[in-house]
Amino acid sequence: MISPLISVIIPCRNEHASIVRTLESVVSQRSDDGRPLAEWGEVLVLDDESTDGTSEVLAEFQRRHPFVRVLRNEPRRGLAGSYNRGIQEAQAPLLLMCHSDCQLQGNDYLRRMMGHFSDPKVAAVTGKPVLLNPNDLSFAEKTYFMTHLMDVGDEPPTVRQINFAEGRCDGFRKQALLEIGLYDEKTRIAGEDQVVAIQLRQRGYQLLQDTALHYTLSCGSSQNTQWRIIRRQMILGQGQVFVIIKYGFGTDQMAKTAPNRRRRKRLRVLEIFGVPAVLVGTALIGWRAPFALWWWIPGLVGLRLAYLVVENRGLFRFVEMVRMLPTVMASDVAYFIGSVRGSWRAWRGKGVSD
Repeated sequence: MISPLISVIIPCRNEHASIVRTLESVVSQRSDDGRPLAEWGEVLVLDDESTDGTSEVLAEFQRRHPFVRVLRNEPRRGLAGSYNRGIQEAQAPLLLMCHSDCQLQGNDYLRRMMGHFSDPKVAAVTGKPVLLNPNDLSFAEKTYFMTHLMDVGDEPPTVRQINFAEGRCDGFRKQALLEIGLYDEKTRIAGEDQVVAIQLRQRGYQLLQDTALHYTLSCGSSQNTQWRIIRRQMILGQGQVFVIIKYGFGTDQMAKTAPNRRRRKRLRVLEIFGVPAVLVGTALIGWRAPFALWWWIPGLVGLRLAYLVVENRGLFRFVEMVRMLPTVMASDVAYFIGSVRGSWRAWRGKGVSD
């Protein structure tokens, strides 16, 4: 058997509704001369102890595509642990880390991505998420995109250095990941991508973004309801503060060529520092002058709505922004609570927990 050129690693847990679409977009990839992926690549799916029928769906897909390998984690290992197991099992020098709710656009995604690794200084290559038709999204998916300020706007094709590859649908040089000791499994399900980016850049490697490499993503089973979006924000808050405490402010050095990172930075600063300031201010005003709450609280709600509308940049309708507002404001508070919990767990030497 010919050694594969690339190993696609897909961790999943309870993603029976989206995993087949993801796998279909992967196995449809072709080489320069039109050969199918089965002849030059491999696919590893890490089933992280799913309980919703995902295992059965994967077994059926594997029956139709025998070159796809399904590995089941027992017990659960989380995202970082699943990636590490996949890397250790992978036979190729290049890897694609792909979330189970992403779909590659075009059957040449892998081929074009792999071309960037001809430069030995490149350790990671990320593409760009896109929305094919925003009107086809569910309301939960729209809320998901706005809560995370996803970078899905139109952008001219370019290749640029970045400081952070989020690992949703990104290529990595396996040797570079081995050099840094793989993913920090204490991050478990949040922050693992930031740690890897810091460590790769510290070793002098470059991270690239090719905005012509398009993929679509959805919110997956972990964020497909308003409550799950809020809960996920609490986990992300944990991960962010845990990473800062353990690894410093390396991820705070935002690349000027990646404006969406600056948008996300502003949002996280508001959530970590703005939320407690607002809560304390509201409590003090309500205690000293209860009547003032009649203008103070509506004013805060109006400001958050205005911020949401501005960052929306015409993606969704105003009435949808109004409907999203309760979830978005609750997510802000959840992120702050998560950051407090992350501080406590980091201080005690523990990792990110779900």
